[in-house]
Amino acid sequence: MADSSMVYTLTPELSFSPSTARAKTTYKIGSKLVNTETRHTEYKVGNFALNNLEQHIRKYGSAFLNSGGGTLTIGIADDGTVVGVNVSSQARIKKVICDEFKAFKPSVGSSYYEVDFVPTDERDKFIIEIHVRAGEDDEIYADGEDKVIMTMRDGSVQGPLWPRNIKEIVLEKFTKVLNSSTPSASNKQSLVELSAATPVLEHKE
Repeated sequence: MADSSMVYTLTPELSFSPSTARAKTTYKIGSKLVNTETRHTEYKVGNFALNNLEQHIRKYGSAFLNSGGGTLTIGIADDGTVVGVNVSSQARIKKVICDEFKAFKPSVGSSYYEVDFVPTDERDKFIIEIHVRAGEDDEIYADGEDKVIMTMRDGSVQGPLWPRNIKEIVLEKFTKVLNSSTPSASNKQSLVELSAATPVLEHKE
């Protein structure tokens, strides 16, 4: 459960884009990656992770959209060891991912994510890389269960967030949008009204 006293920040520690995240065209089972998990990289291992794909998309999809983007990699252990997963149907996996993102609020289209099935040196074993780009500055992304997740600078995932935390994030995002252009009188008034408003999204246990 999120700490309601914790300060959340939207500023990414490092820039992220799906194109720069792809470092390999193939993986060797049993080898160990130099790169470790960061706020933009999450490893999950084994077919257990694949069997719980919906849960992982909800959690890390929301976190990456709200926190500068990132890659969920299935088939890599926490210490970077390449394990791989058996993939019988790439189409089924893509459909699960698509359905979960469509259920987000706001709905997330395919332009916000890419799915790569990277082969390994063992037949029928793959590494699944789900690259999620940063969401829009003026949006907060909740999963299909109305839960909002963020990643922190230390790489930890926090959420579901409390309403107070969501309100702070909304204000920061809105201020960032206003500062990116010349704010109109109506936008300034909207910021004042938003500061006193109750968040629409509510925390769920």
